[in-house]
Amino acid sequence: MAEVYIPISITLTKLSNSYECFVSMEGAPQQSAVQELRDAFETASLAFLEEMDSLFARSADAYLTTAIDERLNDFNNFLRGSLDRRVLVKKRVYQASISLFGLKASSNLEETAEVTTRVGRVRTLPMSISTFGAKLGYAERVLSAPIDSEEFETRFKNDVVQIKSLVKDVTLGSTAPTIS
Repeated sequence: MAEVYIPISITLTKLSNSYECFVSMEGAPQQSAVQELRDAFETASLAFLEEMDSLFARSADAYLTTAIDERLNDFNNFLRGSLDRRVLVKKRVYQASISLFGLKASSNLEETAEVTTRVGRVRTLPMSISTFGAKLGYAERVLSAPIDSEEFETRFKNDVVQIKSLVKDVTLGSTAPTIS
């Protein structure tokens, strides 16, 4: 088990540290220094993805919990899709259901959309409204984003914390609630 979880933890920490160096210099007057740190982060991203691909190629994912496997695959896809991305890509899910006299009906509509403008951008939270047997819901998730965007930073940091927490739960055991 250590042959699986320790490499994940090590490469995730290296990747996270590289990203923190990049964002701490972003906006600095020395544009060449910022570009060097961006290049270093992209190199660290490729090394992380190569290590994860290597683990999955030798079926090491068989030792992962379902939660870690799903989060790690989702994060890998996000990171891989974001490296050369110039626009934000989101998945939007619209949900509707109705329940009357014991009969239930529901529907989900999913769409993937490139978000090319920042004008009038409103941050939307997942929401659900229920009234008189009818329920409407909406949620969105960032699938990929430019690495210098706020959306990338938010998703990247959240995913890293969640994966590391799940790995620690497995390797060290946990009495604290897990992040979901």
